[in-house]
Amino acid sequence: MTSIQVKRVRGGPPMAAQVTDVDATENLRTIIGRAVPFDTWAVRGWFQLSFTRTCFDKSVKEAARDLPLLLFHDYESFPVGRATKWDARPDGLWGEWALDDAPDAQRAARLAREGVLTGLSIGWQPLLQEWQVTDQEEWNADDASTLDRCTVKEARLVECSLTPTPNFADAYVTQVAHRRPRMAARRSVDEWKEWRASLTP
Repeated sequence: MTSIQVKRVRGGPPMAAQVTDVDATENLRTIIGRAVPFDTWAVRGWFQLSFTRTCFDKSVKEAARDLPLLLFHDYESFPVGRATKWDARPDGLWGEWALDDAPDAQRAARLAREGVLTGLSIGWQPLLQEWQVTDQEEWNADDASTLDRCTVKEARLVECSLTPTPNFADAYVTQVAHRRPRMAARRSVDEWKEWRASLTP
């Protein structure tokens, strides 16, 4: 908040005006992108991994808003932003993140805008999985047919990270902007109370 002094008007007392919520910086404010594609296989060492279209529905509805945006899944560093919106579309889970003003966050946002740091990768906890085990005696990462397959049918979303090497090639930043969408406002107190009540058994 900034207080400014203005000229005396016709001999009257000086008037003070307050300016609030004015951003005079060039800081980047919002990142938008696909956090993870659905029904797509990615190799994870000795197995392939895929997420179904509905696997994050419950998590997104109950607790995923305001989850942190990290750099490289680094849980020991401060987040560079927070989730403000999730949208499960046929082609994947899309998100919007409000960026922090800290130098690390702004550097990451600039690199994403420049096409250098564009990968997105989710942190998640499995709740329901389906495994298909191959009858191969040995796994070969170069031959996907030898790998077991894991289909994630329900999972809890924990965080999303900016990374140069996402596990899924189709998980990436599509937009970096200076303005935050209006829908990116924090939850109201009533919304938080409703969310907390839903967690009580």
